[in-house]
Amino acid sequence: MTFVEVLGKFKRIGLAVHQPALESIFDSGDTQGEGRIDPRMFIREYNYRVMQLSEEIFQLREKLEGLQGLIEALRDQITSPATAETVNSWGISEHSALKVAITRVTGLNPPRLCQVVVMCERQRHATRPQPSNSLDNWSEELEFKVVNGAGDVLFSLYADDTLLGQCAVPLPSLRDQKLHESWLELLPNLRLSVSLQWLHNLRSHLQDEIALHTDSAEAAITAIRGAESLLQELGLGGEEEWTDAVLRRIQVSLERVKQTSCSTDCSVS
Repeated sequence: MTFVEVLGKFKRIGLAVHQPALESIFDSGDTQGEGRIDPRMFIREYNYRVMQLSEEIFQLREKLEGLQGLIEALRDQITSPATAETVNSWGISEHSALKVAITRVTGLNPPRLCQVVVMCERQRHATRPQPSNSLDNWSEELEFKVVNGAGDVLFSLYADDTLLGQCAVPLPSLRDQKLHESWLELLPNLRLSVSLQWLHNLRSHLQDEIALHTDSAEAAITAIRGAESLLQELGLGGEEEWTDAVLRRIQVSLERVKQTSCSTDCSVS
């Protein structure tokens, strides 16, 4: 079967295909460059391309629906009375908290019993002692109440009750409320893997999360439209109205968040 014959069959059954899209499938099956292809091979290649695009759209729609649910839940959380915050004289919420996770230690020779002590604003928390042969997956979390946010977070690594090394992280460097994951150099070749997140303004954090998820949702919508466009080129219709509806819902949610934020800020000032 030649490409002209393939194109003619699509026209006879009423599928308005984009010729280059159909030609690319034809060329992928015409491995010898003879200008002909076995009909069954062409059908197989065509169906495979359609199934790929359909699966991609299905997964993107699921992701988009999940993101939309997250955005709505975060918006509800912002407007909830439980989210109302009292700010102290340093401009920090009274519910301000620093979350620290110890995840890994490298460069320590076994057998030794290890422990990490973390200090923040006169609070001292220590991890459970761990044998040095299990430090590749430590995964222990600690939490501190933060009042002024001006000091350091001090990490101390002990082995068999002997201090091996220390490292400090300035608390103001965590003010963006994002999750910070890093390796701390305690000694040459002795490193501690930690993650830190300081939540000192819940409303601002929720707004940042909404913006992040909205960007992901808009990227998913763009990807869906791209895949649907490719399906249309293969003679199959897309569903742009569905993605347009979801995008409108996201935009409405953002407008509500902005209005809520404005009214709250205005009332405080």
